[in-house]
This record gives sequence, C-alpha cells and structure tokens, in this order.
Amino acid sequence: MATGEPLATVGQDHALDVETDAWRAINEIWGEMEGDIWVLHSAWNRNRVLSEIVRDMSDPLNERGQKLVSLGLNSAQVVEVVETISRYGNHVVEGDVIAKDHILSVLRCLYPPDAIRTLNTWALGHEVEQVEGDARFQEICSRSNVIVLCGPVGNLASSVLLKRAGLSWLFPEDALRRHAIRIHPDADQLLAPEGYPPDRLTTDVGVFLRCRNPYNPHKRMFAAMGAYAFGTQGAAALACSYESAAELLSAPVDGKIRDLGVDHVAWAKVWKPDELLTDFRDEGIRYQIVHPSHPKGFEHWLVHKNPSSIVRTLKNLRKFIMTSVTTVLPPRPAKLVSYTLSLIGVLALIGMTVMGWGNPYIVLPLLFAASTTLVRALARLSSVP
Repeated sequence: MATGEPLATVGQDHALDVETDAWRAINEIWGEMEGDIWVLHSAWNRNRVLSEIVRDMSDPLNERGQKLVSLGLNSAQVVEVVETISRYGNHVVEGDVIAKDHILSVLRCLYPPDAIRTLNTWALGHEVEQVEGDARFQEICSRSNVIVLCGPVGNLASSVLLKRAGLSWLFPEDALRRHAIRIHPDADQLLAPEGYPPDRLTTDVGVFLRCRNPYNPHKRMFAAMGAYAFGTQGAAALACSYESAAELLSAPVDGKIRDLGVDHVAWAKVWKPDELLTDFRDEGIRYQIVHPSHPKGFEHWLVHKNPSSIVRTLKNLRKFIMTSVTTVLPPRPAKLVSYTLSLIGVLALIGMTVMGWGNPYIVLPLLFAASTTLVRALARLSSVP
C-alpha cells in the first residue's frame, strides 16, 4: 500500500466500510489524502509558559511582568507562581490535546500508521519569523498534507499558514480582540467567548476549515482553532463526530471564502450549562455550528453532546468495526466473541484442575458449565451463514 493511501480505496477487503451512513461524512472530510499527513499541534507547554513569564518580567512596558517584578518574589513565592502558571498552561492545553486525540483517532482509521506524523510546533521556533523560515517546516508544508490545531496565539504554525493562505483575517491581530474569531473577511463580525480560563470560561468559539495547502495546491490543509482550547476541542468535534460531520459538510461556504481555496468551513459555539470551573472533559458540554449565512441563525443547527475524549469515538468505532468486518469475522461477530470467551474459560479451568488449584468441588462444576457454554457457542457459530 502506498504511503498515505486511504483504506477506503484499497478494495473490498478493507476493514471499514466507509460507505455506511455512520462514516460517510467523516470519510468525505478526511479521506482521499495522498502522501504524508502532518499534525502540527499547539505549542503550549510548561517551557513556553515560563519563557513568556521571564520575557514579560524583563519588559519594562509589560504590565503583567512588572506587576510580578513589583511583588519582590522570594524563592517560596517563585515556586508558587511557577506552579500556578504551570497549572494554567496545562489547563489551557487540555482541550487541544482532546482535539488532537479526536483527529488522530479518525486518521488512524483511514490511513496506515506510517503516513501520520505529529509535531509540537514549539520545536520549530519561538517567533513567527523563526517558524516561517524553518527548513523543516517548509519541507513538511510543501510535501505533505497538514493539520494545524489551536489558533495563532498558541500555535505559530497556524499564524504562518493562515497568512499564506489569505485566511489571517479569521483572528484579529489587536491584543484586545485576539481571543475572538471573525466570520467574514469583509466584515467586522466577531464571535467571542464568555468568561476566561482557567477559572470561569462558560462559552467558547472555534472554527474548522479544510482548504488547499498554500505551500502545495495538490495537498490539503485542515485547521481546528478556537479562541481558547475549549473552542479548538469543539471545532475538532464537529469534524470528527459522525453526528455533526454531516452538518459541517452541509454548511454553506461564502463565495469570497471559497475563492481562497476553502472547501469547508464552519464555526462552532461551545458552552456549559453552568458556571463551574472549566473542565474540557465535562459530559455536560454542548456544541453546535454557528453560521453567519444561515437565515435562521445558529439555532437552526443541531445541538450535540460533547464527545469529551476519544472514548465515545472509540465506542462508536468498535461497534462499527464489529458489524462491518467481513474478511476476518463472521457476519455475527458476537457469536465469535462468546465462543472465544467460553474457550478461554474452559482452558483456564482445565489448567486449574491439572495444577490442583482451587477446590475441585467448585472448579469441576464450573468446568462443566463452561464446557456446555462452549459447545452451545460453537453450535451457534457454525450455524451462521
């Protein structure tokens, strides 16, 4: 199989029947990429957070940094500040990690493992100019499909790619509005979160897009970006959950945005029904498409539950596989599972009997019951057409 060739094109013996209703939309969004796929994920990490604190404290014009300097921190206070900032950084990155898990779980269903690569963009440089001029970054973008996670504030690769693709208008550059997302290049309409991390972020906004790779028109670029990581998670969920992927595909694309090479774009609103501390894995999180072109407003789009980790995705995938695999399992795989478990039980009880482990008055009746179950499971299995 050629590197990057999606399983959907291999033939009749592939494991996932992507033409089923559950996965057709996801395959339409993520399928048919050729060559390597690079996931360039958020650069938020402890080193970056601490580096920014040091930089701010050395800048006489930086208000936050000078407030820290004015505290006259002793060693114990420094430790406390470092721990607080580290917690903030970890908290911010959690939604980005969940978004990455969602996307990787889908990609690994469609492509061979050696076609999928990941890179923390902090390794490319700490300034936009460094990332843009990095030879490795240029090679990745010019030869591969790229997926960027997190907006330009947390991921400098997003900043470079959006600018080159003519999409930098999505995120306002001024500091007061940088945690907001614009919905049209010619309008100043903004989607903005309510509250702030890490304490009380009750709503967030994100955007998912698929467009041509600005470094190579024969490759694709994807982006899942939020005002905060909460929004990044919601944007990824739109494209990775089959409940909402079909909606994303049906969202209209403005002609001027389509002229920029954008195939699909949808904005996400993500919120919690209460004002608790931000928890990106909270099952109470809801998300839905927000689209400026729809005459009825975003209320037209369905509200979806948060697939708070890859657990729900994997449960759906497992169910899908168990009903779709035809080359290894029979049409009714549950019977094979019953047979396999019964066989394991019989072999384990035989071993216990031979080794003299356990009371024979308990082990032998269990062995008889397990053997009976094994015979019945084998009979059912052989009866499957």
